[in-house]
Amino acid sequence: MKTRPSIQKAAALFAVAQGLITALVPQITIRLVKFALSRNFEHTDELSARPMHVRQTRAAGIGLAAAGIAAYAMQRVAETREAAADREAAADPESDAD
Repeated sequence: MKTRPSIQKAAALFAVAQGLITALVPQITIRLVKFALSRNFEHTDELSARPMHVRQTRAAGIGLAAAGIAAYAMQRVAETREAAADREAAADPESDAD
């Protein structure tokens, strides 16, 4: 299944934003996980994240942001190469006849 480049770039930017939020304010993500757990389990309000888990959540956010940046950069490079190939094909119509 081929996706449109604009959707891929939007998904990459969303990953960057989510990663930055998680890296800068990991307590938001921890609260979200606790909320999700509270839908299926009782007494989740008594749970507390250890400092180690906060650091690991922050590290996961940094990784997600880095992955989003890499995906966005790769998409931009692919678009640039496709545009260059299209310009080259338009400039040399005889190469398509071979």
